[in-house]
Amino acid sequence: MLKKFMNIENMKKYRIVGIILITSLTTLFIVGIQQISQTPRVIEKQNQNQSTSWKRSDFFSFWTNEKTSYPREKYPLVSVVDGDTIKILVNGENTSVRLIGVDTPEKYSTRYGYAECFWEEASQYLKNLLKDISEVEIEYDDSQGTYDQYGRILGYLFVNGENYNQKMIEDGYAREYTYKTPYRYQQTFKAAQKQAELWNVWLRNTNTCNGERKSI
Repeated sequence: MLKKFMNIENMKKYRIVGIILITSLTTLFIVGIQQISQTPRVIEKQNQNQSTSWKRSDFFSFWTNEKTSYPREKYPLVSVVDGDTIKILVNGENTSVRLIGVDTPEKYSTRYGYAECFWEEASQYLKNLLKDISEVEIEYDDSQGTYDQYGRILGYLFVNGENYNQKMIEDGYAREYTYKTPYRYQQTFKAAQKQAELWNVWLRNTNTCNGERKSI
């Protein structure tokens, strides 16, 4: 009888210990979820001078450990040349800006001998993004120099704190492009391209260009 009583008492102890363990694990799980859900807010607070909302660009920059704030200069926007080139007003003169780390399909045949698949859509997409924008910010990158071989300014295009070079890639309208040397946001842009490939969007879609350079 005593042995049976002791077994019952032991079972009660084990049950209490089990309840405590389950409660502890549940609490740890909830705390972990809360910390993950608050990460965007933390990043946003640290970069509130750059943006007022959480964007995919913040996610890529966070996981690639890249600094997200560099000096930029504001310029009046003149026009969009194509998907990777715009014109701004610098000291009263129309000046071309080639977007660093980005390559969109070519309109003219001088480079590859043909007009590339999706050139018009890529160009129109950037035009739509900048449709109601009169002023943009340009961020320079010492690793790439100030001008390219054609005399165009090399820079990152920002609007309301968002990197539009990256946006063109992650939305599937451009490819990541490294010219000779690594650039500031290379890791982020490459991550954005991989995501675009996973999403199978536009340039990556099998119904459009399938990620390949080819004629229309």
